[in-house]
Amino acid sequence: MKLERLSWIVPCKSTAHLDQDCWRREVTLARRSGKQGLRADRQVAIAIEFDGVKFDEGLRADLIVEEKVIIELKSVEKVSAAHNTAD
Repeated sequence: MKLERLSWIVPCKSTAHLDQDCWRREVTLARRSGKQGLRADRQVAIAIEFDGVKFDEGLRADLIVEEKVIIELKSVEKVSAAHNTAD
């Protein structure tokens, strides 16, 4: 299955350079997806409906890979124990 090749995304979070801004990480992840043979669309507007009202651009996803996985990039100035998901 093509989506099995998405496993590289998880370790990628720990290899991103801390001095890169979100835009550069977004470009890098999109390019790495392409090298894996996966389509990655950047800055995709997603319509939502809330309380009967439709918003054409309720959300803007940083990356959508293979129209299946949404990747939202976040950054912090300093990594703390709260960011450790190893346990």
